[in-house]
Amino acid sequence: MNRTYRLLRHRYLPAHWLTLTILIFISGCTLQPVEPERDSPHYTHKNSVPQNLPDLELTGELLFDILVAEFAEDSGNLAVANNKYLSSAYTTRDPRLAKRATQVAIFAKDYVAALAGAQLWVELEPESSDARQSNASLLLLQGQLEQAKPHLIWLLEQDSYSGQRLESLTKLMASAPKDKDAELFPFFEGLTPPPPVTTQWREDILYSTALLAQKRGSNSIALNRLEQLLKLNPDHGKGVQLRAKLWFVGERAADATKSLAEFLQRNPKAFSVRLDYARMLIEARALDEALAQFKELVQQAPRNGDVIYGYGLLAIQSDKLDIAEEQFQNLIHLKVRNAQARQSMGQLFELRHQPDEAISWYRTVPKGQLFFASQLRAAQLIANRDGIEAAQSFLHQIPVEERAEELQIMVTEAELLQLNNQYEEAFKLFSIALKEAPDNADLLYAHAMAAEKIGRIDILETNLKKVIEADPTNVQSLNALGYTLVDRTNRIAEAFEFIKRAYALDSTDPAILDSMGWAHYRMGQHEEALKFLRMAIENHEDGEIYAHLGEVLWVSGDTAAARAMWDAALKFAPDHPVLKKTLERFVP
Repeated sequence: MNRTYRLLRHRYLPAHWLTLTILIFISGCTLQPVEPERDSPHYTHKNSVPQNLPDLELTGELLFDILVAEFAEDSGNLAVANNKYLSSAYTTRDPRLAKRATQVAIFAKDYVAALAGAQLWVELEPESSDARQSNASLLLLQGQLEQAKPHLIWLLEQDSYSGQRLESLTKLMASAPKDKDAELFPFFEGLTPPPPVTTQWREDILYSTALLAQKRGSNSIALNRLEQLLKLNPDHGKGVQLRAKLWFVGERAADATKSLAEFLQRNPKAFSVRLDYARMLIEARALDEALAQFKELVQQAPRNGDVIYGYGLLAIQSDKLDIAEEQFQNLIHLKVRNAQARQSMGQLFELRHQPDEAISWYRTVPKGQLFFASQLRAAQLIANRDGIEAAQSFLHQIPVEERAEELQIMVTEAELLQLNNQYEEAFKLFSIALKEAPDNADLLYAHAMAAEKIGRIDILETNLKKVIEADPTNVQSLNALGYTLVDRTNRIAEAFEFIKRAYALDSTDPAILDSMGWAHYRMGQHEEALKFLRMAIENHEDGEIYAHLGEVLWVSGDTAAARAMWDAALKFAPDHPVLKKTLERFVP
């Protein structure tokens, strides 16, 4: 079993993407331009210019106070900065200083001081949306609902009580203390416009209350308001989406997807709803149905690079490589997500077992965020195709701009040397890299694995214990240390403790199950060993595990089963070193 934890796992996507990768990407697909967070106290309108500024002479004393405030802010003494800004604002009646005092106090999380600044800011600039919003936010944060109400009403009036403004206010309201839930929802729903109250307002307030309830974890209230909303308007897209999301996380996934499918039958052009539907289908592992939805999304938005790229990723996950290739080629043609498309084409051709084409595509990835990772992957493929020397030559001609990239090349070369059984050379390169990054967990692990290959168990133990000390849940290091000590020393009881910790963190990993079995075998507990080793080989062909299971069967007296196990392993891993050594010991 290859127990070496791949250092490059962060630098390029593996050939087989996990569904999670697609879901994370899809959740960020661009639907429409996103405005800044208008409900944040830090939000400032681009054209927000204070009106009626005081006509003041910049005296020496005032200049001194402002300089002290700025110096204190720059040096991190935010309390002094806030005090000076606020006192200067009281003296000058300048709203800009009150605003700055508010912002500094918010950054320092001194919300009492921030509220004092915000109240002065509103007094000096009552028509400022920023000032009103900051006041409302800080009052709500401190549970002062009634005091916040005039500011919330003012904000609603600026947009004629629009649904968009209501939705924005839910983010402010969500910051209220949890013990205010009983009064928060009636308070929010009481922010009604002057009569007559329209049907549109009823829909907006029901949806926004549901949104607020969801943000505060009150899903039952959210669903109650959504049911009322959808009785008024069954085709309220946002309401249908939010209800489906709540159902999906509330173990009603089938109801969630069904509701979206029915909505889309009535509203086939509802783009964001279809995107949510596709996401839920992916999470439910209904990949073919999700592909159909993405096909429709691409037809509706043929130049949306995010959707096209998501369709390509999903097609790869579904092993529909021709569809994936069409999407990535389309992105290249559109000159959208060009680097990602080219890297994905390299990965696609790897899946097709066409390394020449994969290398060519990786080499076309332009300079930028993905360039370096793509070149390193090309080097690995070159090593497989042409040998280690060709790969080294390619690595050494990759242009680098910083020392970190040189270290990445060094680590890649070390990994390739290790795969080529040149363990001493690999160990030397890992050692050089580790000197420059002595606390890097990946390097410590790789260096440990190289040390094991040259018999330096002491270095392996030192490195892995350092990793575990920094991260007690590092399951790879726990398992590797435990297994190595079980296999290579007589410190079985100590080693078993590390393996048990790894098993407690992940009881399904075949490598950990193998370690558990091998530890029981070394302790003479053959029945327990067989139990874990049989669990390890379920749906997992690995020469080392088969060698271990065969050995335990042999010493337990079942030589026929042992031979059958080894014969099976020889068919898929004839050159596995552990298997070969085991056969030399038992079947010379």
